[in-house]
Amino acid sequence: MTRITAVTAFLFAAAFPSGVFAAAPQEISRDYIQGAMNTLVSVRERFTDTGKGLVRPYLVKELERAGLSVSLHEDSGNINIIGEKKGSLHARRAQEERILVVGAHYDSVEGSSGADDDASGVAAALGVAYALGGMSHPHTLRITLYDNEEKGLWGSKAYVGHLCAAGELDKLAGALIMDVIGYDKNADNAFQIFNCMYDPASPYNGSDLLSARLLETIAAAKLPLRHLPSCIDGGSDHIPYWYAGQRAVLITQNLTGGDGVPEDYNNCINQTCDNIEHVSTSYITLIANAVALGANDLLDRPPPKLEPVFEAPGFMGYIERWL
Repeated sequence: MTRITAVTAFLFAAAFPSGVFAAAPQEISRDYIQGAMNTLVSVRERFTDTGKGLVRPYLVKELERAGLSVSLHEDSGNINIIGEKKGSLHARRAQEERILVVGAHYDSVEGSSGADDDASGVAAALGVAYALGGMSHPHTLRITLYDNEEKGLWGSKAYVGHLCAAGELDKLAGALIMDVIGYDKNADNAFQIFNCMYDPASPYNGSDLLSARLLETIAAAKLPLRHLPSCIDGGSDHIPYWYAGQRAVLITQNLTGGDGVPEDYNNCINQTCDNIEHVSTSYITLIANAVALGANDLLDRPPPKLEPVFEAPGFMGYIERWL
């Protein structure tokens, strides 16, 4: 497994032409990811209200320490945790402000500590908060930690419904969702960014623009990740954004294979054996830094606006029929 070294921050800054980034994000350390993973999996399961309640104060505290303002979005039994760093346009030209979402789900299945699914994504999201929380961008960053993904995307569906009702969908620059990013048994650093469900020629709502921008920054920074293009027939917290007509991608480990590389599937996903012994914190750290780089770029140069497809409250009923 290739480990990020102290020269990474230099590579981040040197890899891009002058003016592309105002500054490079702070490097996310493996030690930070390891500590976050240890804390998250110390709760035996994050399925019950009791288990999730034990970990929630830690998540709030970490987002606040990263410099974000934190709120709880409570809806129909879901408690989503939202950390926000407002961009400079919010106060000066609010009509031009865009919102970039970086998210993961903090619940697990019953009886599992959910190390890969999805403590890995949550630890990375916290790392992104630290990497970007002290920076200044024109546009707004939201770190969204969703509840009840394992029960049917309840938390993210409720949150996207809230964005719709609040009139914020048309401000979205996109959603970068990290789910199961910890398993790399063959240590080849292969990963996937899903922007489509069935047909690679039909990315959802122009979500291929998000994946292209992420891959551009990864290549420019010379991060040793190998992307395997494919589509995924399955759900995570990117799905509600798709059905709201917005750009979103699912960033994950090698689930399906691609480009002649076979899948490297973690058979412990959604099982009691999904524990920290089966994940690589070096691999999580690498993906977390890649997402931080991509988010940094998108906060400076967001893609063109998309019009929301649905209006609340009919939106929620629509996606319920599809999921």
